[in-house]
Amino acid sequence: MAEPAAATAAVTAATATDTPRIAPDEAARLAEAFRLFNAASAELSEAYGTLERQVASLTEELAEANGELRRQYEQKARLTDRLTTLLNQLPAGVVVVDGADGIEQANPVAFDMVGAQAGQSWSSCTRRLVQADAPAEWVCTDSEGAHRRLSVSEAPLTGENARIVLLHDMTRQHALKIAAARNERLAAMGEMAASLAHQLRTPLAAATL
Repeated sequence: MAEPAAATAAVTAATATDTPRIAPDEAARLAEAFRLFNAASAELSEAYGTLERQVASLTEELAEANGELRRQYEQKARLTDRLTTLLNQLPAGVVVVDGADGIEQANPVAFDMVGAQAGQSWSSCTRRLVQADAPAEWVCTDSEGAHRRLSVSEAPLTGENARIVLLHDMTRQHALKIAAARNERLAAMGEMAASLAHQLRTPLAAATL
């Protein structure tokens, strides 16, 4: 019985001898390393939490900004629809011409007057205009074959390399002007005839006395 006990004691002694021992300074370094690791982990966790909060805040701000942009877009779309409706209802022709002489926009009246439509060159429309006897007035044949007298004016668009051309139908005004001039001539001729008749009657009346 003494031999097994001695063998067990020998094995225990050998095991205790083979187990590595950690020096106090190395244990301190390991403890410091674990402390630094834990501190870094805590900082990373805090930074991650802060980042999550920032992402959530930015997401909320982005949603608000998108909502505001959507509202502005819808408002501009409504304004564009209103302006388009107003443009189409104007009695005058309106043409927007870019810097390369291309037509960007034209209302139906401008198309009826000179055939202006988007995609054409403005010069192709002005070929239909013939200078009238009055400044800034032109004569053309509209889409229905009728002769029209137009007043043409242009103005630059602020902040854009484009200009707006306004076409006013002066046909009726010109006809009224001609009629008024004719009436004035007829009235003058009537006055002359009345004066002449009076002058003729005066000697005749004196002769009959």
